[in-house]
Amino acid sequence: MSARDPTMSPALLPKAAPPHLTARDPSTSPAFVPEAAPLVAALPTTWSFLTNHALVLIHVGQRPESTGLDIAQAVGITERAARKIVGDLQTQGYIQREKIGRRNRYRMDLHHPVIQLSDRSLTVGQLLEFVHGDKTPEQQEKSA
Repeated sequence: MSARDPTMSPALLPKAAPPHLTARDPSTSPAFVPEAAPLVAALPTTWSFLTNHALVLIHVGQRPESTGLDIAQAVGITERAARKIVGDLQTQGYIQREKIGRRNRYRMDLHHPVIQLSDRSLTVGQLLEFVHGDKTPEQQEKSA
């Protein structure tokens, strides 16, 4: 059966590849294919400088009475992932969970180091102050 067989469905016929995906002679083809550039530029950014752990930590620092669903929606992850990250942060000592009835309230360890930068470290409190531009709810409670 040939590609030109009239009994063959048009959907089954081989289709030509778009010009920017066709094979080129390597001796004449430049390394950069200009027609492919718009495709690369149109791809959405799928990464961030801050990890989901950092985003959850920042969100909980702003809103310590957030539910797992609140955290998930704010960060853009699933509720299950948000709860796992909260558990990770709790295990590592960044936050403590206080049970109030059926809800949780999170307390931040503002002096817990987030990262060691040569001879000094950045603490949770410094990170939250930098991101918020002002004091966190816990810092405001302590100064009041």
